[in-house]
Amino acid sequence: MLRTKEGLLKPDLLASIEECAFIIDIAICSDGVDPDKVYMNKIAKYEPVADTLVDTYSDIKLSAFVVNWRGSIAKRTLKDFEPLVTSKGFLTVSVRTLQYGNYIWDMWNRSTVVSFAEAEVYNG
Repeated sequence: MLRTKEGLLKPDLLASIEECAFIIDIAICSDGVDPDKVYMNKIAKYEPVADTLVDTYSDIKLSAFVVNWRGSIAKRTLKDFEPLVTSKGFLTVSVRTLQYGNYIWDMWNRSTVVSFAEAEVYNG
């Protein structure tokens, strides 16, 4: 956690290489939300962290890795990470998001949904 003018903030990833600091936060959003808006909100949220580190690092990279639950990656995320991630890497993120999203949905249904037969027993 970093103490900023806005209070305590903790980005998902804070790394440094020599004089460059990388501040990255990750978000998974739903279909009804513009991923680029989520990206901009994350950037705005963590700008105080960049301001806090400006005396320590000469170069600060602030970014957000935003993907929706269907695996679509935000355009701004693609632009930021294009020099670092191959197209195969982006594809892997999309596929994994779909796979684990389906897994979580399936586990939720198994643990919380009551079948009609079970409902008859409960309702007597």
